[in-house]
Amino acid sequence: MKRKGYGFTRLLFSGTVAALGISSCVYIDESLGENFIPTDQMYDIYMYEFPLRDIKTEYCDSLSGFSSSRITVGAVRDAENGLSTRTSSFTLIPVYEEMDFGTDPKIIQFHLSAAKDTLSYPDKSNASILQNIYVHEIKKDLGSKYIYASSGYRMQEDGIIGDEVIAKTVYNGSDSLSFDFSAAFGQKYIDILKEKFADMDSLGKYTAELPGIYLRTDDPVGNTGRINMFDLPISVSDNYVVSGNYAQLKFSAEYDGERKDTSFMFYFGAQSLTYSTTVSQYALNLCFHEKFNPHDPQANAARATERIDIEGGYGPKPAISAKEIRDSICRHFRLNGVDSSRVVINKASLIFPFDDPDFSLKDIYPTMLSPTCRLDSEIESSDGDSETTHSVYYAGLTDASVESENQGDVNWSTSSYSPDVTHHVQEIIKMSPDSDFSNRDMWMLILATETVVQKNDNSAMNDYLQNLAYANYYNNMYGYGNYGYGYGYGYGGYYDYSNYYNYYYLAAMMSNASSESTSSSPQLDKDRYYVCSLHGPQWPGYDNTDVPLAERGVPMMRLTYAVPKR
Repeated sequence: MKRKGYGFTRLLFSGTVAALGISSCVYIDESLGENFIPTDQMYDIYMYEFPLRDIKTEYCDSLSGFSSSRITVGAVRDAENGLSTRTSSFTLIPVYEEMDFGTDPKIIQFHLSAAKDTLSYPDKSNASILQNIYVHEIKKDLGSKYIYASSGYRMQEDGIIGDEVIAKTVYNGSDSLSFDFSAAFGQKYIDILKEKFADMDSLGKYTAELPGIYLRTDDPVGNTGRINMFDLPISVSDNYVVSGNYAQLKFSAEYDGERKDTSFMFYFGAQSLTYSTTVSQYALNLCFHEKFNPHDPQANAARATERIDIEGGYGPKPAISAKEIRDSICRHFRLNGVDSSRVVINKASLIFPFDDPDFSLKDIYPTMLSPTCRLDSEIESSDGDSETTHSVYYAGLTDASVESENQGDVNWSTSSYSPDVTHHVQEIIKMSPDSDFSNRDMWMLILATETVVQKNDNSAMNDYLQNLAYANYYNNMYGYGNYGYGYGYGYGGYYDYSNYYNYYYLAAMMSNASSESTSSSPQLDKDRYYVCSLHGPQWPGYDNTDVPLAERGVPMMRLTYAVPKR
């Protein structure tokens, strides 16, 4: 029986096979168009590694002491580094625009509470130790004279901190901070506010009368201790009810001939008398390091040898010579006949190896050692005296917006910190050998990834502001802005509060918005307890040229660069 359509099917199948056979023989010329690439855009890629020998360890005593997120108080003593303390100072600002104290007001209670944030300690056995927390009155408005984490020395010498203890509590690390001020201190607030509050039309007038309070702990006797962190911003519920982080002044007074009990609330460190729960709040968190000499800066710096010891707070941090890096790279270029003006730095990384510590010690190693530049300028004091002081800023060198760029995160698999400083190296190789490199040196600061609640505008405006901040950051950073290499007075007057910046953080700070979002970002961490030891330039075997540089365990720079084809 003959099948209908069989011949057509066979013809169709044969045509399909032929088409497949023809398509499988198509030749693809991958070199097509290569002769049209401009010759000045063709590069050879090279790598270069060299040891870092000119490294100093210095105390970062010019780190800003201001924090917009936490109150920090505590003390730790260890056998190697001695005593390290944290203290905090802030104002108590009324939440109310009008305060009626009636007639004959009498103090009932002046109570402060702040929610627990985090704890930091050298060993887990210290998590629940008992600590006495003492509160003193600040005798004078701090103004712009006391702004750094090391300002506690000057405050003590200038008699800023009162001798009398106006509150005391015992804290075990498990709950919020809570204590009552003395009746005399509470009555002082009542009397001053009743008499003068109506005339206090500025924050300066208020703090001239009521400068604030100072918190400290006992110094531990043995090698123990804990640093406690508490929330600073006032907590407000969705229904606009104040729910935490405030002080409450309770008193009785006569109103219309009848004695009644009432109260007023205060928030911590408000920066204006706007009587709004969205006002900026800051605490001045101070550090003390037993080995630091506030009167002899030369005694606080040392050249790194076998080890590089690092501490938290404003304790010792490594500072890497920019001139050494520039000279080493340019010498390499000369020896290889390379024109440094035509070189493109693809990647430049600082590599700091360390011995893998015991597992129990990993919590006190910094999660991030990030390179910065220390920028110094002079400012006049704003509190009326004629003293001119130095204002210091630390500018982050890694690009926080590039996911592939290493910001200095600890790498436990390689036991090293390897932050990228690509753009900075590109800039310093352009400098002449007789330039001033002091503000190009790279200071390694401790950063931590913090959860930040911030207000966001619409996405289009955020993109615009971030791009704007990116351009402004690099223009100011590398000599194109009004202040040359640095920030001058920073963005929006923010220089008084935090002197560590990266451009992504600046972009976020510029955004005003209508909704809140939670994100994580790297921020300067001078509060927690950190101790670690890195390999130094003279680590055993540093001069053994028979061993590859990467295997000698010394600090080094790894460079990838491109040179135009000849």
